[in-house]
Amino acid sequence: MSFKLNPLALFKGLIGIALLLFFINIVFIIIKFRFGHEYVHGLSPMFGFDDEQNIPTYYSSLLLLGSGGLLAIITLNHKQTEVPFLEWGMLSLIFLMLGIDEITCIHEMCTTPTKSLIPTSGFLHFAWVIPYGLFLIVFCVCYLRFLLRLPKHIMVLFITSGLLFVMGAMGFEMLGSRQAYLHGGDTIGYAMLYSFEELFEMIGTSLFACTLLRYIAGGSGSLSISVERDRAA
Repeated sequence: MSFKLNPLALFKGLIGIALLLFFINIVFIIIKFRFGHEYVHGLSPMFGFDDEQNIPTYYSSLLLLGSGGLLAIITLNHKQTEVPFLEWGMLSLIFLMLGIDEITCIHEMCTTPTKSLIPTSGFLHFAWVIPYGLFLIVFCVCYLRFLLRLPKHIMVLFITSGLLFVMGAMGFEMLGSRQAYLHGGDTIGYAMLYSFEELFEMIGTSLFACTLLRYIAGGSGSLSISVERDRAA
């Protein structure tokens, strides 16, 4: 039994899910700030982009963990074919850690110790962006040569997906940080900023995962997956 997986078709499906979750989240934001119903019989926390351990959180985590799994497949394949693989392996570990972080909110635990060392406000009110931002700079420097060795179209898609993800995870996060610092975290302005933050993260990760599939597929444009019957059975 075999079937073909088209990266472009998968990307459209993943983006469709992200936009659907975004739309549902926006509906609950409107209900909260326009009509004063915060929980909507318990449904709002299930879909709120600023809540944890809910459907959007698990979806984002699944995208990150899935990307880590695809990177692991590439790593093993390169190792078997004696192609440089260590950078792929490290990238796999990073995405697996990001997937775990998405569920457990490890990054938010960095805020208090960072604030104890560096008093922050405004755009850096959510101080975890400082250590993560430093890590991002180091990562970009270390992986520059890796990017330049990739096929050009893959490199462009990697950079594009990374920019989209960082725009959400760091850019909108810092805008939301300033909004929360000046006006509190219970405003429609802050709600819209964290909503776009999560949406851009989902879009960036979706594009990255589908680019990895395209890389695995090579020049065929689609990935064929086959399951063979056990001859011993």
